[in-house]
Amino acid sequence: MTFIVYIGLLEGRTLNEAEEFFEEIQNRLNNLKNKISNEIGPLLETMCERFCPKILKNEITKNLDEQIKIKEHIKGKFEGKELLWSLIKAPDDCTSLKQLFRGDSFNGRFLMQRYENIFACVCYLVNQAAEEDIRYLEIRVAPSGYLKNESESITEAITALLNAADFTSLYLYVVEKKFIWVNFITTLKRHKDPYTRAQEVASAIIYRQREIEKLKLDIIHPGFLYTWKPSKIVGVDLAGQEEGYPPGQFIEDFSPIFKVCSFITIHAGEETSPQYIWEAIYKLHANRIGHALSIAGYPSLMELLSDTQVCIELCPTSNEKTGFSGGKKEKYPFFRYLLKGLSLTINTDDRGILKTTLSDEYVKAAEFFYFSEENTKKLPLTKWEILKIIKAGFDNMFINREEKRELLKWVEEEIYQKILHYYEIEPIYSVDKSEVSL
Repeated sequence: MTFIVYIGLLEGRTLNEAEEFFEEIQNRLNNLKNKISNEIGPLLETMCERFCPKILKNEITKNLDEQIKIKEHIKGKFEGKELLWSLIKAPDDCTSLKQLFRGDSFNGRFLMQRYENIFACVCYLVNQAAEEDIRYLEIRVAPSGYLKNESESITEAITALLNAADFTSLYLYVVEKKFIWVNFITTLKRHKDPYTRAQEVASAIIYRQREIEKLKLDIIHPGFLYTWKPSKIVGVDLAGQEEGYPPGQFIEDFSPIFKVCSFITIHAGEETSPQYIWEAIYKLHANRIGHALSIAGYPSLMELLSDTQVCIELCPTSNEKTGFSGGKKEKYPFFRYLLKGLSLTINTDDRGILKTTLSDEYVKAAEFFYFSEENTKKLPLTKWEILKIIKAGFDNMFINREEKRELLKWVEEEIYQKILHYYEIEPIYSVDKSEVSL
């Protein structure tokens, strides 16, 4: 916390701004606690008790006097230059996956090792997603990286993640009448030791089933399509430096996940050969593949993905930063993948280091689509193709069939209503909101 505030001071921010940020979260917690009195009330009470940032107790200011003097001494050197952002962002001249995540060392142990910091980060991310009208969000996390030392329990970090997602989505639902469902995917890092990877796997197994019945609400907004959903861990990911760490090397790590039939997504083919994608599918049984940029060089594997509809998660801005095909936009495979009928989704990869939004990623994808060397007629990406990609995102959510069916029903009805409103068309039949089925 001191580190964050100090960097803020160097950027020209004030202690009052930091206090206001955390006070807003605390005020929302109290506001929501006063509105809900059912079974979820005790959980909110616990969140209120645990969310106690030092800055709100004036503890942090005790150590800042000398630092403020230092700030005055170097005033003008950093002020207004977004110093923290410059530490964590991907370099402007980034050309590799390793360079892309240069700033990750500041995101894990240094910034995320306290309950209130994790809580605040998730709150901020979920609120940003809600502003884009995102209805479902899967956040990839590596809770073992948020611990101060190995003696700490990973449960503390996971509790903060789930609490923050539950609170933020619940506040938006109850107070602002907005819906977003937030779930998590735990990430195994290729370069970490087996014990650390085992922690991530164990947490995915333990927290994939929560006592959902205790978190159900009797709050229903009249005329509102959606019902609030609590958060959980829904899958497992393998990520990190690809080269030298083929997916087949991690079969033993994933064995417990196979046994509980969990969803799996694997980063493969981002900087490596199609062999890594093949291993992700045949050795780690991936439901989704992160990036898969090199699959174009393996026609039979591309045909398999088209036939089986194993989903490919494209991240245009991230892919551009890591220098796919020399960073040439005309070489980006989005147009070819869409033409071949592959199941595709558009994603942000890491909003923190890339300073991007999902809307930005769709714009970038449309740009790559248009400039593709295979798009000889220079056809634009159409609204219906965008809707198809959005639909693929919902089809490939890591939730069970009934949950998916219910959420898709709500989303499709919302889109239907928006289209009618946009074109000023009166519906040809009346819709009973409790029995909508498209």
